[in-house]
Amino acid sequence: MSELSFLSSAGLAAIHRAARVFRGEDRSTMEEGWGALRAMGNDRDNRFQNHIKLLNPNQDIQNVLDTVGFTAFFEIYTEIYPAIESFQ
Repeated sequence: MSELSFLSSAGLAAIHRAARVFRGEDRSTMEEGWGALRAMGNDRDNRFQNHIKLLNPNQDIQNVLDTVGFTAFFEIYTEIYPAIESFQ
């Protein structure tokens, strides 16, 4: 994520939807993907996602992730090898 210059609501929805798909909770079509963004508040009680890790966001992207609460349920790593090891 270090090369991103902007993370829109569509990008946030895509990350969140991917997490829901990996958990087997979202089998909807892409047209229904915006519901995933609206559902983010419902996930705040869940702990970290097991199947998605975020790698090395720059400060601007980190601020967006903090603002929308993603840091509460997505693990964020600054180095790739610890991120990979966290899947085991």
